[in-house]
Amino acid sequence: MQTADPKLLPCLPLCGAPPVRIRQRRGGFTLIELLIVVAIIASLAALLVPSLAKAKDQARTMVCANNLHQIYLATIGYVDDYDSYLPAADSVGANWPYSPGWMFVLKPYLG
Repeated sequence: MQTADPKLLPCLPLCGAPPVRIRQRRGGFTLIELLIVVAIIASLAALLVPSLAKAKDQARTMVCANNLHQIYLATIGYVDDYDSYLPAADSVGANWPYSPGWMFVLKPYLG
């Protein structure tokens, strides 16, 4: 008995038909399968974009609130050091050389 070629389909000896060769399928993906995977990933990304934008907006809100809190703490430190006087509100006025304004006065208190 001969050894069978693994690429040959075993056939029954009907009518003396020769053995039929079959193609072995390679392990890659077809184009349709790849397009489906890309479409699924794109739809998931489209679902995530609004939530990422919302998170970015919330982060901006938190940064703004943190900056306001730091200005508040700096103002409290200035008031403690200068006998309960608040820093000048305007940086340009009649007494400009003597009143540089709250931004410049509070700068040493902002860490």
